[in-house]
Amino acid sequence: MSTHTLNKTLLKKILKQITGNLPEDHGDLLPTVLIKGSGYIGCYDITQRNVAMIARGVVCYVLDEKKDELDRIMVYTINGEVILIEETEIIRVGYN
Repeated sequence: MSTHTLNKTLLKKILKQITGNLPEDHGDLLPTVLIKGSGYIGCYDITQRNVAMIARGVVCYVLDEKKDELDRIMVYTINGEVILIEETEIIRVGYN
C-alpha cells in the first residue's frame, strides 16, 4: 500500500505554474523532471487506482520526494496523471 499523501496545495501551485498564472508572491518556480527513454512505461496512477501507460519523455513535477516501499516517488504529469514512479526512471531537468 502506498505511503504517499497528495499535497493539494502543491498541486494547485503546479497547475498555476503550468498555465502561467502563478503570482510572484507564490514563491519559487518548481523544477521539472522528464521520464527517461522512449515509448511507454506502466506506472501506478493514484487517482484512478490502477496502472496507467505513461509516455516516456513527458514533463512532470515531483509532488512527494518520499519513497514508498517499492522505491517510487509521486509525480504529476502535464497530462494530468498523478503517478508513482521509480526515481531511477526520471531525469531532473530543472527550470525548463
